[in-house]
Amino acid sequence: MQETQTRPRDTTPIKTKLRSYGNLQRKIEHQITRLENLMDTIDSLPATNYSGMPSGPHDGTSKAERYVEKKDELERKIRKMVKEEKQLKEELEELIALLSDPDEQAILLIRYIDCFEWEDVSFSLYGAESDYADNEERYMKRTFRLHGAALQRLAAVFPA
Repeated sequence: MQETQTRPRDTTPIKTKLRSYGNLQRKIEHQITRLENLMDTIDSLPATNYSGMPSGPHDGTSKAERYVEKKDELERKIRKMVKEEKQLKEELEELIALLSDPDEQAILLIRYIDCFEWEDVSFSLYGAESDYADNEERYMKRTFRLHGAALQRLAAVFPA
């Protein structure tokens, strides 16, 4: 009698999709930092020169006006990215909700939506266990196995 083994599915596409949310969050954070720096620069600009003497490039705009235009453009970009982030989060939460196992759902939400480190994911799942402190490594392995199983189940329903 021949044993039938199921081949593991390629989880790369689903991992890429899940990671894209954290990457988008980091991009937004970087753009916000840029905006804050730009606003600091605007605040530190010298007062406008009303002498009538040209002091900048001859395009008819002052340095302050150009910085304000950059600020407005950056704010528009951030708003667009935040909208994309919200849509992606909803999409991922719907995808994760397809899993029937609440622990598998939790591990993916904590890791990819909440962007927790593995140690924190493991503690979130098993920290209430009385032997957790003595067996952290064992619980971490259990976390990784559960994560792998969740990815395999999602890979089955996620189009590559």
